[in-house]
Amino acid sequence: MSPTATCTAFQGTSKSDTRSGFGLGIAKLFSAEGAKLIIADINKAGENIASQLSASGPQAIFVKTNVTCKADWENAVKIAKEMLGGLDILVNNAGWTYTRKDTLLVTEEEYDREHALKMVHTPLFDG
Repeated sequence: MSPTATCTAFQGTSKSDTRSGFGLGIAKLFSAEGAKLIIADINKAGENIASQLSASGPQAIFVKTNVTCKADWENAVKIAKEMLGGLDILVNNAGWTYTRKDTLLVTEEEYDREHALKMVHTPLFDG
């Protein structure tokens, strides 16, 4: 993918970090241990999680983030630096997968979508 490529827009049941499952558990554990958090999620539902965590523990800030978009990563890191004093640990738990089926039946679009979420835009930033 070229550096000037645009963000990938997905339709359907895209699931991200903190609304349930592993991401929510990770956020709760880090919060309980005293970590300040950036809750980065493509869905605004992450806002409620950030509010709940802030009410019972250290600061948690929601940042709407499409993990396939480098500019969104840069924005989340900028906010972490400005509002929380930096970024020490990054957990990218965003994910999506196609319906369970034989690998040979996976469409190119499904493969590209999963690959984009997991691999394409790894955030690059200076400490």
